[in-house]
Amino acid sequence: ESTASALDAENALVISGALAALDKMPSGTLEVLNVLAFLDSDNDVLRRTAALIASKHLKWDAALANRFFEWDSYSPHRIETLTMVVPSLLSAPPMRDLVTSLVTDEDTAKNDLALQLLAEAQDVGMDPAWVEPLSPFLLPEADPIRRSLLLKFLSHNPAPQFHADLQRLWNEEELPLANRLQALVALSAEKKELSETDFR
Repeated sequence: ESTASALDAENALVISGALAALDKMPSGTLEVLNVLAFLDSDNDVLRRTAALIASKHLKWDAALANRFFEWDSYSPHRIETLTMVVPSLLSAPPMRDLVTSLVTDEDTAKNDLALQLLAEAQDVGMDPAWVEPLSPFLLPEADPIRRSLLLKFLSHNPAPQFHADLQRLWNEEELPLANRLQALVALSAEKKELSETDFR
């Protein structure tokens, strides 16, 4: 009880320590409501502690996604929080809906944020709703940084829908070598998944 009461302290570091302690307690007294308020904190330590804890609780997916949907702008602090939380929970439908809303938005800044989040995700698979809006980022004329972020995602999340695009990128000699190699890695990941499927 004394640890939980520390969440009402005025000192951000005291709150951060209390969150970490409660999260480690076997009784599981920490709830998502205890964490939500601090995901947008101005204090770096407190905000990162809250985000790290949130990233480990898949059962909080809906509440976290709802909070992120409420954010009408994305400061560097918020982007950092999203990057810490969303990729770890991207197998959950509410988080996938959040990324879908970003990647399909007309605002290119939100598209870029979606790409950043996807680039950090592993083994979550390609959502059908992402295929069409992501396709332009694999065109030869696409921005190399955006293409690189998507290729990083595809290297950890094989998507046969993009096989032809990846093959074309690998064969495009005028592209930056780094992008071509990323395309090759993504193709290799796709083949590895197919091979593993054959042995199941």
